[in-house]
Amino acid sequence: MRADSQASMLRARFIVATLAVALLAAACGGDDPEDDPAGLKADTSTVSEVATEDIDSPSDSTESATPEQADSDAERAAEPDPATQPGPEPEPVPVRLGGRFGWCSDVQEDFDEMAEHQAAVAAAEADLQDALETLDASTDELDQVEAQRDRDAAAEQLDWLRGQGAVRRAARWLFLSGLRGQDEARRIAFDRALTAYHEAANPDVSALVWASVDLQAAQDHGALRPLPGTALSFDVYLPHLFPDTTGTEPVLTPEEALAAIADYEAQALAVVDKAVETQTDGWQAFQAAETTREMLAALTVIAQASITLEQAQDAASAGRTHADSVLNPDGNPRHRDVYFASRDAVAAVSEATWTEVNFLDIERRIEALALGEEAGLDAFWRSLAESCQPN
Repeated sequence: MRADSQASMLRARFIVATLAVALLAAACGGDDPEDDPAGLKADTSTVSEVATEDIDSPSDSTESATPEQADSDAERAAEPDPATQPGPEPEPVPVRLGGRFGWCSDVQEDFDEMAEHQAAVAAAEADLQDALETLDASTDELDQVEAQRDRDAAAEQLDWLRGQGAVRRAARWLFLSGLRGQDEARRIAFDRALTAYHEAANPDVSALVWASVDLQAAQDHGALRPLPGTALSFDVYLPHLFPDTTGTEPVLTPEEALAAIADYEAQALAVVDKAVETQTDGWQAFQAAETTREMLAALTVIAQASITLEQAQDAASAGRTHADSVLNPDGNPRHRDVYFASRDAVAAVSEATWTEVNFLDIERRIEALALGEEAGLDAFWRSLAESCQPN
């Protein structure tokens, strides 16, 4: 992995430092004298002049100095004078969202929890590393048992912390959750803040966030159902095994229904197997990606295959519903062969859609990158601060 990519992922894992930069007030720091009322910022040119005078000026004493005295005088001259040293710089104060609207405090709380969570994770990682080093250095059997216990406890604590949702709650604000709900003021404020984020963020990170949002939106709105007549559609409507009262619906014989079910299963499995193979390749590429652009390319492949597999799942769900519709009131099927063939076919297709892709890991990595994008997060937070500031 290249150094620039390693640095990027390091920022994504430890967002505490990122927040310290990204959440600064626009008025923090500066050279205005009013920003330094206590006169804490020293004039470095004056310090240099004083130091030069202390070292270069000859002694006013006319007496000859012994070698020991000369060495002592030289050491004192080399030591900085505390009175001439600059005072401590004032700590920058992070931006705090105002209380103009109720949701402002919700956002502030989630980001505060995220910062605390990341600090706890960093501490837990350090504890685990210390425990591993202690275990590695242990030679006595009792010391090894104790070190193993400490290592296991540290690893358990780290796993527990990583499973918490503090980062996810903060990241959700960047993934359009601020636009949801009935609060018009919140939608306006987040539309501005998200626009600012995507305009300031790295284009590849922004595109990666939008790719994740688009896929989730398609799934949430049920836009992935297969079109009728496609290989993934379960077009065998089992109620058509029986004539309807109007006589307008086609009537299938059990043999025709069995043939249609077998045809559906064969075609759907061929499509699903190809989609699984494609998605697996995309997942491997995502794991190996060294740049955000490579991650985006891999996610695009994963997303396209996901749509196909979601469609297959929808069709299989419809197939189960159709199969249950031919049950008698007592729960027994009127055409047992057709019923069980239908259930077996949709189960086979549904099981075939399973892949080894860890979607939770993908989401976490994208969320970490989104939160680690300093320029974008800074613009996002400044926009929200402006919206939440009381008039």
